[in-house]
Amino acid sequence: MDTILLASWLSFISVVLFFIAFDISREPDKSFIRTVTGVEDKRDIIKILAGQIGPMVSPIFPAANMKGLEEKLIAAGEPYGLNAESFTGLKVLLLICGTVLAVFLSVFGIPAVFIPVFAVFFFLAPDYFLSNALEKRKKQINRDMPNMVGLLATAVKAGVELGPALEAVGNKMGGPLGYELKRAWKEMATGRPRASALKDMGKRTGVDVVDRFAETIITASERGGMNLGQTLTNFMHDIRGTQSRKAQEMARKIPTKMLLPLVACILVPMMVILLTPVVFSLMEAF
Repeated sequence: MDTILLASWLSFISVVLFFIAFDISREPDKSFIRTVTGVEDKRDIIKILAGQIGPMVSPIFPAANMKGLEEKLIAAGEPYGLNAESFTGLKVLLLICGTVLAVFLSVFGIPAVFIPVFAVFFFLAPDYFLSNALEKRKKQINRDMPNMVGLLATAVKAGVELGPALEAVGNKMGGPLGYELKRAWKEMATGRPRASALKDMGKRTGVDVVDRFAETIITASERGGMNLGQTLTNFMHDIRGTQSRKAQEMARKIPTKMLLPLVACILVPMMVILLTPVVFSLMEAF
């Protein structure tokens, strides 16, 4: 009787969660929840739910971990507008959903040992997606850096001031690097020192070449800003040379990486084909 009651409650909760998720995924004018709450973007609903849970559970986690998580989120571009507290709330929310799902499945014969497995999987899933978003953003910034520096050098050589040049290049580039350039320019336009705004841009991205870019401009400015365009051009050639060397190094490693698949896909099947008749002959002989 207790099992049937538990299964009924879990089925009810699962159906409710399913219809909530389905309703949120619909268009804003067709979604009941988004119409009632006045939230147009479904990502904002996730942010609101996580934001409600985050402040309650974040004190449980060490302050150092929360600070590191905040830096990681900033470097990843603050996906869904989440901060450390709301991201932690999202993890706990998914932990609860994973546990409910696992208990629900266990009623239908899934071993109970999968309950903690589901819970841990759902709890760690946001960290996996955050790491992927961070790595993707860093790769895009590294890829766009030479073109950005080249455009900036051209603008400076044409007589455009560094600040407006950053804004113009940021609008032209788009993407995460363009966003960071425009953000740095806005900070400078509101009175923040150029060196501080550029250094913070490097810290936010977590990309070494952006740090070097900031230091290059700061050093050139301290020397009076003379030949800044040529300095940026030299820096662009340096970046491209570094990327070219890395590409060549990766190309040299390809044959080594291909060795194991070749052995597994060619040599092993060939040995099986050649040795199978011999094995059958020995079996018949003995």
